[in-house]
Parts: sequence; C-alpha cells; structure tokens
Amino acid sequence: MNDYLVPLSLRLLAELRAYWRRYRPQRWLFPSASDQQPLCAGSVQRLFHRVRARAGIDKPATMHTLRHSFATHLLEAGVDILTVQRILGHRQLSTTARYLHLRSDHLRRLPSLLELLPVPTPPPVPAPLPVAGAGASGPAVESAAASAGEGQA
Repeated sequence: MNDYLVPLSLRLLAELRAYWRRYRPQRWLFPSASDQQPLCAGSVQRLFHRVRARAGIDKPATMHTLRHSFATHLLEAGVDILTVQRILGHRQLSTTARYLHLRSDHLRRLPSLLELLPVPTPPPVPAPLPVAGAGASGPAVESAAASAGEGQA
C-alpha cells in the first residue's frame, strides 16, 4: 500500500473533527463494520457508486476518476507539475504528465507570452544638425562666421 501526501484544507479538517467527535472511532478514522480493520477499498467504491447514482450523475466514474479530476484541477489552478507528482505519489514525471490535458476554456484564458515581454523604448532621435550655408542661422552659425572672419584680417 502506498502512502500519499494529501493537502488538508481547514474546512476538511473541521469536518473530520466533527465526524470524530460524533462517532469517536477507536482505532481507525474510517473503520470497517467490524471496527477491527480500516474501511476497505471495495466498500469505498460501492459507497461512491451509490452516492453518484443518488446525485443523478449518469456519467461512468470511479474513485480513480476523482483522483484524475483532482490532479487536473490542481494543474489548472497553477500548481506546478512536480508538486502534483509528489501529491499523487508518482515516481515518474511521465506518469503525472498524463494529467496535462487542459480544458479548452482554460487554454483560451492563458496570457499571450508575447504580450508579457517588455518592449524597450527606443532612444530619442537627435535633432538634425544645421547645414552651413543652407540658410541656417542662430548663435552657433553666427559665432562660427565671426571666428572665420577674424583670421582674414
């Protein structure tokens, strides 16, 4: 039997505590009818099928379907695949990779990575330099003309 890491939400913890306070199981949290052994997998599967039928769910499902759905929802919620691998108890990442099929509506909500790239702002284009003799005027042109005239005298 494998041991698995299972995230335990505060809400589930409160429910489990209420269950324990009500039933006070002695040895196993979920005992079999004899109280000497834990509830077996077959009993859990039969209970699951009864609850599924009572809920009006016609689609075929097993306990493994719940596990698969849980893994898919974790991935869609942004949990990284290595964490999901650890939670599911998979030795090989390729086993966990089977859960990577994502819903199409989830795929449509993904951001465009190109849109997230920063676009550098180009440096400002310097003003064109005035060309001498082309009607340019101003202090720099006049000063250059005055300096040129000093050397001729």
